[in-house]
Amino acid sequence: MSEISARLGLPYIAQSQAQKHVTHNEALERLDALVQLRVEAFDATDPPADPAPGAIFALGDAPLGHWAGQGGQLAVFGNAGWVFLQPQDGWLAVPTTQGAPRVWRAGGWQAWTQNLDRIGINATADDTNRLTVSAPATLLTGEDAGHQLKVNKAETADTASVMFQTGWTGHAEMGLTGDNDFSIKISPDGAAWTSALRFDGQSGRASGAAVQADATDTTEGRLMRVGAFGLGGSMISFSGDIDDPAQLPTGFYRVRDDAAGDKPTNAFNLISVRHGEPPHGDSFQLGVVDGSNRMFTRGWSGSAWSGWAEYYSTATLVGAVAQSGGIPTGSVIERGSNANGDYVRFADGTQICTHAVPVSYANASNMSGFWVFPAAFSQIPGYSASIDRTSFVQGVSSAGIGDIGTLDAGALGGTSVMVRVNSINGNTGFLSGDTAVVLATAIGRWV
Repeated sequence: MSEISARLGLPYIAQSQAQKHVTHNEALERLDALVQLRVEAFDATDPPADPAPGAIFALGDAPLGHWAGQGGQLAVFGNAGWVFLQPQDGWLAVPTTQGAPRVWRAGGWQAWTQNLDRIGINATADDTNRLTVSAPATLLTGEDAGHQLKVNKAETADTASVMFQTGWTGHAEMGLTGDNDFSIKISPDGAAWTSALRFDGQSGRASGAAVQADATDTTEGRLMRVGAFGLGGSMISFSGDIDDPAQLPTGFYRVRDDAAGDKPTNAFNLISVRHGEPPHGDSFQLGVVDGSNRMFTRGWSGSAWSGWAEYYSTATLVGAVAQSGGIPTGSVIERGSNANGDYVRFADGTQICTHAVPVSYANASNMSGFWVFPAAFSQIPGYSASIDRTSFVQGVSSAGIGDIGTLDAGALGGTSVMVRVNSINGNTGFLSGDTAVVLATAIGRWV
């Protein structure tokens, strides 16, 4: 039979032993030290000069002085001086000053909370929820500059997430669920889950039910992506029917050659603004032709489009005029000149031609000249003229300036007119060699 107890090493009183009180008192001293074990310090190395009776120190690996050679032991100061006890696995010691309790395990004093199967704080922990806390709040604060909470998983296909519940039913979850993309999921019942927002683990780009499905997704409440409706990126290439308002929500589009519908030109850039849901509601479209300042607009009244109307600016107001069916298709004003004079054309079809037409002696009754208009009229124009009297040059025999009488037109057509100056004296007015200049104007239509 052993002479000491198995756990605390208390000495037994032997049969017929003398001075039994010595053995008994030694056992009591050990009990006094080890029951409700508390220590003055852990990892102690220097014995105190005047220890209090019953003081206990948990020694470090290489203590000094009276403790030398007793590394890892419990040093107990009693009636006989220092007594050293070997800790056993599972012994728990509480420091007398501030600090956490420690447990002896694997040859050293370790924090007593290490490797616990479960902890319940004001609640019951179980095999799944091994750490359970029931409290109004849980605080995790930084020791120095900050604090980091880590949720780790072993494999990519595992889950590392935070679940939010109501009545123990999950309704929201965020984290890494089955991959390495960070996602936020929601559920109405804890069974059916929707990925509301997902961030790609490689690119960081967002997707999910809370983000537009494509560049023209108009679902209310969704987050708009860069490039949506042509905003923040290149215009959206469009090859549908521009006459269908439902196909063109508000945005910026590049209308391709193969797009259907009434187009002001073949391919162009389009701004679409829609109010209300098609086919009802008002909308308008603004088109800009590539490489030019030409702009067109039209509006949707709720049932049909108006015709395209072109905007004019300082870049397009003056230029080559044109029209189709009475609708201008070119500039508003066109100006030009050549050897036959000057002309102005307007987009409404009006044309004005002017010229200083030289006339010379035709016979005693008149001087005349032939004027080919600098731009042809589509029909006989109106004609007016005045003579520049300072330009009159007399011929071989003076007839006097008073001989100049009225002006009229000879043959008048869409391309030319005979300009004629009549003599006041009839057949005896002008002489050979007489010349003058007539300031002629023709007004009519060019189309």
